[in-house]
Amino acid sequence: LKVASLLAYKLKQTQHLLRLCMDEALRSLNLTTPQYSVLAQLQLRPGISNAALARASFITAQTMHSIV
Repeated sequence: LKVASLLAYKLKQTQHLLRLCMDEALRSLNLTTPQYSVLAQLQLRPGISNAALARASFITAQTMHSIV
């Protein structure tokens, strides 16, 4: 359990650092990471439903509504 907890912590820490780097890189394009994620999913899956798009982009339906 201890190793699994440490691994989960390290994965979350890595995800957080990736998000910070993405936010910084996308700032010059006036995009947020969630906006980029939505655009990337739309390119991969044209015609995807709003609910599926939100799930695939790891955002809530409410956030999806504000992005669209």
